Amino acid sequence: MRTPSPSHRSRQTSHRERAEDLTLCGWLSTLSRATCITFHLLYRAARDIRPHSIRRAKGLSFHEFVAYHGMRLYQGRLTSVQIQNLLPSTGKTCGRFARKHGLVHRMVELDCGGIVHQLGGDDHATGLSTVDPVRHVVLFHGGGYMAPALGRHLELAIGFADRPREDVVVHMLQYGLVSGHTNQYPIQLQQATSLIDHLLHTQHITPSQIILLGDSAGAHLLLSLILHLQHPNPLVKSIPFQGRFAGAVLLSPWLSLHTPVQAMRDTDAEDVLDKESLARWADGFLGGALSDPWNDPLKAPREWWTALPIEDILLLYGEEELLRDDGARLAGVLGECHASTVAVAVPGEVHVHMVMNQFLLLKKPCESEELYKRWMERHLGERVVEVAVKGGDST
Repeated sequence: MRTPSPSHRSRQTSHRERAEDLTLCGWLSTLSRATCITFHLLYRAARDIRPHSIRRAKGLSFHEFVAYHGMRLYQGRLTSVQIQNLLPSTGKTCGRFARKHGLVHRMVELDCGGIVHQLGGDDHATGLSTVDPVRHVVLFHGGGYMAPALGRHLELAIGFADRPREDVVVHMLQYGLVSGHTNQYPIQLQQATSLIDHLLHTQHITPSQIILLGDSAGAHLLLSLILHLQHPNPLVKSIPFQGRFAGAVLLSPWLSLHTPVQAMRDTDAEDVLDKESLARWADGFLGGALSDPWNDPLKAPREWWTALPIEDILLLYGEEELLRDDGARLAGVLGECHASTVAVAVPGEVHVHMVMNQFLLLKKPCESEELYKRWMERHLGERVVEVAVKGGDST
């Protein structure tokens, strides 16, 4: 295995999620720009409030129109550094989630600058513990490799349940966010590999106890990791791996990072993404790296896909999203090479619709969310606590 080049090491930023904090002038500039974007959005909203406005996609509610357009405006007109400073960090989001639900929150620093946030399970420092978990959910969050995790990502990790299960532990990877020439490929893959190494060889969790979950860029990272475990990337440490993961969920995967924006098909409806932002994020992440099977998974040899170390795979994407072609191509590959795959292109849905539906307060019926919840319920199994109570009552 080749040691990572110095140029790749220089892109690492210790265990910090973002590489740059805004100065006072930076904050003033950011707030000024955000205010201008907000006024522009209000103008668009007033202009297109009529139900039959030609600028509103067919069947789109006024709330959806404003929310989707607002997402595109803020993503397109704010820099990565500005977005990273405006949003709560992944660590803060995990801490708030843990306090809200009364969960143990442990942070473990990984090699290559990553941090894993463990929510639930045992706290060795305090002795606080729950039942022995039967499942571990490992979450790779989306956000174009440049934005921290949202609170809704953690709701996703617990299957949108009313409360977290005591027999399930969530492991959220806090990876380095791209900005400028910092935290570029393959830093995130190095950090994801370190996370799996920690779970398997430090915590001694078996792959059969682990469900992998990734949305958008997180799904890209998940696939890169799976391919790396059996076909190591020469720039990333290889780790001993045997067995099969219990399952993996891929939501609206962003896979063709080398594809020019001109080659992307337009959608007749609205989406939360736009081509120019995707191209900017891809360029920032790749940093000039050429296409390889780990940063361009759909280019991986077909034989790499025939023995994926995963039992069941769920792939969901929206028919109305810009990245639907990535989802369709991946569905074709998995359909040929991995029999235990369920792939659904959901009509009328946009990018990571189940997360956006809640994050943007749309609160509409969401088919992908229902499919996902049923899949998670089957794969997480019965609650250990409930079984234990029943057993206690019978004695």
